[in-house]
Amino acid sequence: MLFHYVHFTSLVLATGLTLTLALPRRGRHQTQTDPFAIPDPQEWENTDHMTWDDYVRPPGSNWYNSARRGTQRNFNVALIAVDYPDEAFVITLAANSTVFTNPQPAANSVPRADVPSFYRDLLKKPQEQNLNHTLHEYWMEDSGEGGFNENACPTGQSCSVDLRTDALGAWRAAVGNATANSFELVFILSAGQDESSTWQEFCKMLFDGPDAVADAFGPPANSTLTNWADTRYVNWTSWASAATIWPNAGRSSSTQAESSGMGTYAHELSHLLGIGDNYNNPYSIPPIRSYTAPFSMMSRGSFDGPGGPHTRWQIPALLGG
Repeated sequence: MLFHYVHFTSLVLATGLTLTLALPRRGRHQTQTDPFAIPDPQEWENTDHMTWDDYVRPPGSNWYNSARRGTQRNFNVALIAVDYPDEAFVITLAANSTVFTNPQPAANSVPRADVPSFYRDLLKKPQEQNLNHTLHEYWMEDSGEGGFNENACPTGQSCSVDLRTDALGAWRAAVGNATANSFELVFILSAGQDESSTWQEFCKMLFDGPDAVADAFGPPANSTLTNWADTRYVNWTSWASAATIWPNAGRSSSTQAESSGMGTYAHELSHLLGIGDNYNNPYSIPPIRSYTAPFSMMSRGSFDGPGGPHTRWQIPALLGG
């Protein structure tokens, strides 16, 4: 296993919330006694139809500034980038060269040695690449792993490795316990896709059924496995999607992949701070209510971004969460 590591900026905890009561607006023909008056008009826009031009910064805030220090608590977070003998960092490849058509033209052919600093800066440094938005800003505005599918493991390969254990162990062996212990939390960045960003887009949104999954999205050519495999929310997705990691948090660390955006990092960071999920499975049969859905970072909201939740497969992650 190969890896790099970099320091990550501190994050700031909000010290309080301000709640504002919004009174419903009356239509021209509505009065207080109108029995058909809408008591609570809903005004919202589907993120599928939004762009970065629709973004409105909270008044008086400059949370994108990663140099700000917290008044209550600061975090020293390490970012460990991990690649594999059979999985290079996607952004080191030529544009649109993978089966998922990644990396995107916005960032490709990055030297391997520069990968950790690329993702560090993408998360923490306001720049043209991230449209001057940072993870610190995202988390402040919205806060107020299982193993590989064992039934889809190619013959002769081991699919029971523990990314968290192996990556943290290799990192500690390289930098020493004193350095490793100086960090409170660790973000582990795995080469390749994040299954939460591909299971739907390269499943029913692309193929009519499991037997229709193209060979390009199937297992190695010498395998007897099907081109589909089990996944989390529904009963199948393409094998190429199922073969990637699903972000998760635990033991003071979280795992992400190259397609994981700021929303994913912020969601997993919240778990590390003891904040639970706020969703169910709306794709089950029958559907289960998804609580706050796209309106909360701890639910489907962590998938949101310009163009909606189905842009999250792109590398680097410059749109959806």
